[in-house]
Amino acid sequence: MTKNFLVTFQFNINTQNEIFKLWVPMPLTAHYQSVELLKNETNSNSSQLAQDPVFGADYFFAKWLPESDQALVRLEMKVAVTKRVGGDKQIATPKEQDLYLQARMHVPLDGIVEETAKSITQGIEHPLKKARAIYDWVCDHSQRDPHQVGCGLGNVKEALLDQHICGRCADVTTVFVALMRAAGIPAREIFGVRLKANGTISESQHCRCEFYIEGEGWIPCDPADVSKACLDENLELNSPRYLEVRDKFFGTWEPNCLAFNSGRSFNLVPSTGAYENYMMYPIGISLEERSNPYAPQEFVFELSSIEM
Repeated sequence: MTKNFLVTFQFNINTQNEIFKLWVPMPLTAHYQSVELLKNETNSNSSQLAQDPVFGADYFFAKWLPESDQALVRLEMKVAVTKRVGGDKQIATPKEQDLYLQARMHVPLDGIVEETAKSITQGIEHPLKKARAIYDWVCDHSQRDPHQVGCGLGNVKEALLDQHICGRCADVTTVFVALMRAAGIPAREIFGVRLKANGTISESQHCRCEFYIEGEGWIPCDPADVSKACLDENLELNSPRYLEVRDKFFGTWEPNCLAFNSGRSFNLVPSTGAYENYMMYPIGISLEERSNPYAPQEFVFELSSIEM
């Protein structure tokens, strides 16, 4: 199943005649997603499409000088997103596997992370069965917080100390990825945004996961949407419907999200002046002060999608 969308990223920002810089995550191109950039319009003094050298995260960067009082950008693209079921049989190089086995600033693997991974997978030898055990454990110990702003920051060790993962998608997926890596299985989050048939998606950011099994390739899963379904449907742990939902999101991605990148704890060029936890939201900086990415009307930007 493939779905086609026209996706637009539009910015109309009052820069107050100050230097203003903007970084916008751009969709990746993969076997399950194709992207064709139709429009790249801006009144900036300089702009570029760039890619970080570590994770290959694509982004648009633009800069306005003080004489500009409005920062205008319109990025329009045609995307096709395909449903994924099971391993993709793509071969990951040793270098790629190693990257997604590493600890990062926001993905620790030591201490309680290593201890929990060992406890969950004790006595299990096959990597795919280990992955399923970790996935089930994360789903069973997750609770979605409807009041949290944004997608969460993913405090892995705090969540594991409580043995209760409460938050949004980044909180759930970061724990899953950390436990997988600690168990010796390459894993990564795919940050992106949910698509709609027709409407704004400015506050629809979402992250899902992939893990790598030799001979199977990258296998998709979405433990965060299990916790979302539990909240939406008021599901009880281990009820028939809960087990059905948990099974559904292991090894499957529906074609309802636009994927951006897998970057964690990395630096953008030109630099934002800090390591980015992840890049799922646009970043705007004026005189070293960041715009609020969780308030599109305040920022000011609009992301929208139309199914074709």
